[in-house]
Amino acid sequence: MSGSNTTSNVLFSGFQYGVADQLGISKIIIVGLQVVGGAAGNMICVHNVVAAFTTVGVLGKEGRVIRTNAIPALIYAISVGVFAYISVYFLFPTLF
Repeated sequence: MSGSNTTSNVLFSGFQYGVADQLGISKIIIVGLQVVGGAAGNMICVHNVVAAFTTVGVLGKEGRVIRTNAIPALIYAISVGVFAYISVYFLFPTLF
C-alpha cells in the first residue's frame, strides 16, 4: 500500500497476531512472515522502483523492471508460503 515494509508491519501485524491466536498457531512465526511478505512486496512495489530509477536518472523503464521482478517475487512468495506451512503445522507447532 505504501511501499514501506515498516508501515505494512504497523498496519497488519496486530491483525495477523490475533488471527494466529484464534487459530491456535504460532504467533511468532506468523508475525515474522508478515515481515517476509512485506519484503516480497517490495520487490515489485511501484513506489520503490520509481524512487530507485529517479535516483539513478533512468526514466520510462519501470514497467519492464516490475515485470522482470514479478517471476522471482512469485517464486519467493510461493517458497516462503510452503516453508511457512511446514513450519507452522509440522516443525514448530507448539512455538508460542
